[in-house]
Amino acid sequence: MGIVELEELEELSEDALVEQLSESIRKSDMGATKSTGAVSKDMRDKYAV
Repeated sequence: MGIVELEELEELSEDALVEQLSESIRKSDMGATKSTGAVSKDMRDKYAV
């Protein structure tokens, strides 16, 4: 993680961070996110040399 990303994380309030994580969990529970295996396969396919 770069310094800029860390600064952006620090700017998030605790409530905002909790809301983002809660939304992510809800999406995951609804099946709206990809599995790590699917993401890895997509990355391998896209960036294979």
